[in-house]
Amino acid sequence: MRTIYSASSRSNPAAVDRVNELTSLGAAFRTLPRAFMRLIMIDREIAIIEDHADGRPSFEGAYLVKDRAVCGYLAAAFEIEWQLGIDWHSEESAAQPRPAVTTPLQRTILRELCAGKDQQQIAKILGYSAKTVNTALSELRTRLGVATVYQLVAWWAGPEGVAEQSVDRG
Repeated sequence: MRTIYSASSRSNPAAVDRVNELTSLGAAFRTLPRAFMRLIMIDREIAIIEDHADGRPSFEGAYLVKDRAVCGYLAAAFEIEWQLGIDWHSEESAAQPRPAVTTPLQRTILRELCAGKDQQQIAKILGYSAKTVNTALSELRTRLGVATVYQLVAWWAGPEGVAEQSVDRG
């Protein structure tokens, strides 16, 4: 079993516990510092993919795919993402070249806000409660001394935020 998580999952205690338990059983985990398409692939023959039809939010449904050609394509796409991912347990994943102002979760939330998602949608996408997302943003607002989420997004788009965006990429 191979699983790709968002880099922000490293700060999620439930994800850390799951990774540690399943790694001991032979599973492998990697993280990506950017958004990616979620997929469940079973024996390269069955895929479960997010529903993106007609602009619906991806967390509202999924499709079961059994077409061999489509499953082969999806498996190849997963392999590309897997190769780009950072091993959960590697030295590289733990090292940060400079102290970060934001946490991995906060960076992921900010990326999703910039992609047009609201806080409720982001919570569902990341598998967190809305309260967790709101708390992460509140802590960052306090740290930066800004009053609103809009000011956070403006900071993220400015020179200091752009430098911060490279933290996960090393």
